Amino acid sequence: MSATVDVIIPAFNPGDLLLETLQSVDVQTVAPRRVIIVDDGSTDASIAGALAGRSNVTVIRQRFTWRKGSRR
Repeated sequence: MSATVDVIIPAFNPGDLLLETLQSVDVQTVAPRRVIIVDDGSTDASIAGALAGRSNVTVIRQRFTWRKGSRR
């Protein structure tokens, strides 16, 4: 039986860190079936830039609140 992996990445204005995170996911021994990014109300464009050419990535966006969100 082969392993299946899904990766969930919480993000809020991640800048270049999201691209680095996705590159790290790419070089793992077991390739993920899918990658889910939970955007916690980002106001920068870094998520869109990091997604270029990635078909297995889904982005779930939620509105920013000052309350605890996905990143906490």
